[in-house]
Amino acid sequence: MLTVDGSRVYALVPTQPQTLVVTDRALHVKARFALPRDVRYRGVVRARAATYAFGYREGRVIDPVAGLRESDAVVTRVGTPSGSWTVRHADGYGWWEWSGSASANGQRLALSYHGVGTSGADILDLTRGPLSPPCASVSTGPFLGCSPEVHGAIAAYDEGWIATSGSAEDLLVLDARGNVVRRIDSGFRNEHLMSLVVDSATRTAYSLATCFYGREGLRAVAIAAGTSRLVRRAPCGNDLALGPGQTLLAVESADNSAGASVVALSRSSGRILHRWRLPAYVVAVAGA
Repeated sequence: MLTVDGSRVYALVPTQPQTLVVTDRALHVKARFALPRDVRYRGVVRARAATYAFGYREGRVIDPVAGLRESDAVVTRVGTPSGSWTVRHADGYGWWEWSGSASANGQRLALSYHGVGTSGADILDLTRGPLSPPCASVSTGPFLGCSPEVHGAIAAYDEGWIATSGSAEDLLVLDARGNVVRRIDSGFRNEHLMSLVVDSATRTAYSLATCFYGREGLRAVAIAAGTSRLVRRAPCGNDLALGPGQTLLAVESADNSAGASVVALSRSSGRILHRWRLPAYVVAVAGA
């Protein structure tokens, strides 16, 4: 829902239609962009000085009892008159994006899915248009992205990616095209793991247990060595993000929805350094 790039903050605002607001770090508004009305945007990333918003376009009802609809996956290059692409057509499924990340060189965009009957991830080449999945004609299943083992968060790492698999144990290391090249034991045993952030400077991945599964705490993974360390068992939360200095930020929530408090954790000890209790629900955090 928001990202920080240099001196600017980019945030999706739930107006009708949705708006991308750009502010400075003091939250003074510098620009506003109206987004296509028929898309519900889930996230925003920056790549090579361009801004990409990703979301889904709802279609027909496919489960009347639950009220679930099929949905296309959409990527929009903000501020361009024709820069919007349907990267996954619904075809009876809900291509609801869970996570998005730009590669270190800004040439690729990774999207993971967690929608109505969908999972996996796609790696999109931003240097070629129109944007489309690399395996559109050879997908491993109608409901899976081109990297089918990914489930949850995906983040840039070196020239490729690191991602969660939804299982408790495995983190996946992928090459630039999204092929799994290595697996790392996360150290978790009773968790539907979908939480991941990467500190590129130390080549460390952090994962935080939710407050509603095993509550197995915060773990730090040395990616190159492939080892996992329990930092602290107590903390739990959603939407883990790198915070300022040597901190991590997370939303405390009893389930996978928004929470009303944000915590700052020490990366080295996992100790809660500060807790902000807010008068409204928090859906995303970002820090730099």
